[in-house]
Amino acid sequence: MASTGRTPPRRAALLVFLLAFLSLSLFAWQRDLYDADEGRYASVAVNMVTSGDWVVPHLDGMPFMDKPPLVYWVQAAPTQVLGRSEFFARLPTLLAGAIWALMIFLLARAWTGHERKAWWAALLAATSAAGIIGSRVGPQMDMPLAAAIATALYAGWIGVRDGGRWPRVLLGIAVGCGLLIKGPLVGAVAFLVAMAWTAAGVPFRRVARTAFSPLAWGIAFAIAAPWYVLVERAQPGWIWHFISYEHLGRFSTGDHRAFHPFWFYVPIVLMYLAPWTPLAWGGFARVTKGGRLGRPLLGLAACSPWAPYSWDAALPRQLEVGGKRRVRAGRIAWLWFLTAFVLYSISTRKLLNYLLPAAAPLFVLAGARLDGLLHRRAWQPRWLPLVVGIGMVVVGVLLLAGLVFPFSTGRLPTDMQASRWAPGGLPLILAGVLVVGGLLAWARATRDVVRAGILIACVACGWWLVDWSLARIDRIGSSHALADELHRHAEKADLLVVLKRYPQGLEFYGGPRLWIAGGTPEDWEQREIVNPYARRAWEAAGGEKLDPVARAADGGVLTSAQFERLWSGTTAVLVVCRWGEVAQLGGTMLAGPLGGGGRTDLFLLLNHPKSASGGN
Repeated sequence: MASTGRTPPRRAALLVFLLAFLSLSLFAWQRDLYDADEGRYASVAVNMVTSGDWVVPHLDGMPFMDKPPLVYWVQAAPTQVLGRSEFFARLPTLLAGAIWALMIFLLARAWTGHERKAWWAALLAATSAAGIIGSRVGPQMDMPLAAAIATALYAGWIGVRDGGRWPRVLLGIAVGCGLLIKGPLVGAVAFLVAMAWTAAGVPFRRVARTAFSPLAWGIAFAIAAPWYVLVERAQPGWIWHFISYEHLGRFSTGDHRAFHPFWFYVPIVLMYLAPWTPLAWGGFARVTKGGRLGRPLLGLAACSPWAPYSWDAALPRQLEVGGKRRVRAGRIAWLWFLTAFVLYSISTRKLLNYLLPAAAPLFVLAGARLDGLLHRRAWQPRWLPLVVGIGMVVVGVLLLAGLVFPFSTGRLPTDMQASRWAPGGLPLILAGVLVVGGLLAWARATRDVVRAGILIACVACGWWLVDWSLARIDRIGSSHALADELHRHAEKADLLVVLKRYPQGLEFYGGPRLWIAGGTPEDWEQREIVNPYARRAWEAAGGEKLDPVARAADGGVLTSAQFERLWSGTTAVLVVCRWGEVAQLGGTMLAGPLGGGGRTDLFLLLNHPKSASGGN
């Protein structure tokens, strides 16, 4: 089973990719897109197809320049040929998740020298919360970025170890794609990790020779530079805005969505590994053996993912880095994890998926530890999946009984909210039963590979049933139903407005264009679309002088004062607002509660019939 890990077999790599893609993508088409942020990015891709502008991304008529376009292009290409589909909208992250698992496999082979440990690492990653959330649920840029960084660091490691041309070519491709996914962050994270490796004993000259390779950077710029040139010509000043506001500004000052303490990512690391979290700890018994009061606490710290002891114990192999120089694999993996963890922790803007670039070495560690535990028939890989399975059953029963309403964002009356969550109960119960049943099958199996395979397969099926549960819950978090209702009632009003919270998936689901109301030009309430760059571009095009009624189909922005005048005037206005604003506005309720914009409490209100305003 041991191998050198220098030249990964193509068949094994292809099989890992296909299995990871299957695990992550099966039934990914059954659930509506969540507005934050799946619906937003899918709407941008649909706009590319309908407008023919594949250079400048747009959303609701405004330039949406938060991110480069590679994810949009991967969504838009099949959409243009085959039409709109939730599967195509998720395709970039599903592919990225499979590539990410493949890189974990290749890294594990290189660092452990054992193919079976590499298989465990990849399969654990593809069935973990990090893989599932990053590929199927979460925002659509972070998993592609994590895959690009993992590919860059794998190529960099092979280049440092062996030299040669192909690792530099792969490094250039990874960095070039990363520049088109989320910008310079791909190079910054990979470079900082590579510099940290020198602390473990990797010669700086070898790191610099690979990191500053003209071949790698030539390929990277050949991939990314054409779009940056084209978009700067179409939107002068965007590159400066992108670097200063979207990168440096968000890193140092945060924004309206996320201000979290430094330790925010400590529990996130453990959540990423779920349900394999116990595998992050190792050697605890040895550290605490014979100790008294302080030894257990010392063991918890020393054996945690944040401490080098845990990595050294699971990845003890000495790796050659030129000549007689050798470094411990555990230190290389730990420095990658720790560097990315600290970098994202010191940022003032922290979101759940941002830490994904730090997760790859965690699963190399988990895969190596699982392989060791299988031989000892230890319970450690089993107890958390058991808790997760029982928890699924309990939550499913509560949902079915209408006793608990997770993710509720609006203070709706109980009779409105309970029925919306009940359909998700049965799939959750089935998921829990499946996971627990897999553990019982594990206990009866005799071969290590069979036991672990059964458990991993049951966890994968459990995730699929969780996704089915979410799909059965009356389109929570999606603007699909809202788009249908807006089409049904659009003719009753002269102007369609959304107040403060924009339903970002409307364009994907064919909804009409809305005017966005709330705030002032200096401080818009809806910052996801009316960001500083979009506002300047809209004003430069004469947008602030548009007559909302005469140009109703164009969309645009309204200050709070403008909206109040229109709402109380003679114009028939249909507004999408939240439950808490219904009583304040008055008017006639047409539909609700509906999902959209990350909420579940949106309603359609009409100030007065269109005929009263002199409309046709």
